[in-house]
Amino acid sequence: MIILIAIVIGILCGLLTDFNIPPQYTQYMAVAILAALDSIFGGLVGSLQKNFKLDVFIFGLVTN
Repeated sequence: MIILIAIVIGILCGLLTDFNIPPQYTQYMAVAILAALDSIFGGLVGSLQKNFKLDVFIFGLVTN
C-alpha cells in the first residue's frame, strides 16, 4: 500500500513541478530510466524468489 501511495505522490510531484530536461539529454535520460527499471524489476524478482540481496541490488542500480 505504501508503494502505491509513493507512486501517486511521485506522479503528482512530477505533474505539478515545472521541470524540463534539455533536448540534448533526453536520450541519456531514457537510458537511465530503463537501467533503473531493470534494476528495480530485477530486485522485485529476486524478492519474490526469496534470494534478494541488497548489496547486489545497489551495485546493479549504481553501475547500470
